[in-house]
Parts: sequence; structure tokens; C-alpha cells
Amino acid sequence: MNEIRLNLEDILRAELENEIMFRLESIAKEHEIRRIVFWHNGGVEDAQIQTFKEKIQPLYNFCSHIKITKNKPNEEFVWFDVLNYSFAKNNHTQCNRFSYVYQKLSDIIKGIDNFKSVIKFVESGHGKKVIYKKENNNNESCDN
Repeated sequence: MNEIRLNLEDILRAELENEIMFRLESIAKEHEIRRIVFWHNGGVEDAQIQTFKEKIQPLYNFCSHIKITKNKPNEEFVWFDVLNYSFAKNNHTQCNRFSYVYQKLSDIIKGIDNFKSVIKFVESGHGKKVIYKKENNNNESCDN
């Protein structure tokens, strides 16, 4: 739980690295993020990956497992996926519990905000089933 996967190519194209790091850090201060996965299709050069790793260094204070991978989202399960519409439409990935699909690159931020909302909802205990104890006629508990 509390894992997120983001497309690194889209992040770099939109030049949203700083804003994304700020959002993820603010979420991690309130909620545990177990894993962050940045994936790409091979359209990112090694120098860009190295620069990106340096920018996300502060995230390691909040999340010990940060992964940059060339794997596509349909090759590994993750709790929350932030996917580009064109990729989601063509690949029908089922390797996530929740997802946010964006059409504009600037909407990646909305996907991260949606991730935070889902974490809050899940951690708040909504939907917990209340169990009532039944009593018999002598006011004795039926639970044995």
C-alpha cells in the first residue's frame, strides 16, 4: 500500500521535477510512502537520469525505496499509477489498485494530489464493517 508509479519521460518533458518532489515530500511527511517508481520507455538518457536522481535525493529521507526503471507499468504491480492517457488507452494495464489518467502533462500534479486523497480515504478507515454482538434472551453474549 502507499506506492506510486510515475512516467519519468513525461515529468522531464513537462519540467515538473521540482513541483512533483515538493508534492511527494509533503505527502510523505503526513503518510508513509513505501515505494516510488519512475518508469520510462527508454527515451531518457543516462545523464538525465543522473540529474533527476540528484534532484530527488531529499525524498530518500521519507521513502527508502525509490526506483527508476525501464519496465513498462504492465510488468509490475503498484498500488497507485499515474498514467498518460495515450499509454493507458493502448496498454490496458491492470497492474494497479488505483490509477489516475491524465491527458495534459501539467495534470501529473493532479494525479499526485489524487494519490494523497486516496491515501487519506484508505487510512481514515471508511468502509470498516461494524460488528455487533448479539445477545440471547438471558442477556448473555452469544459469542463463544
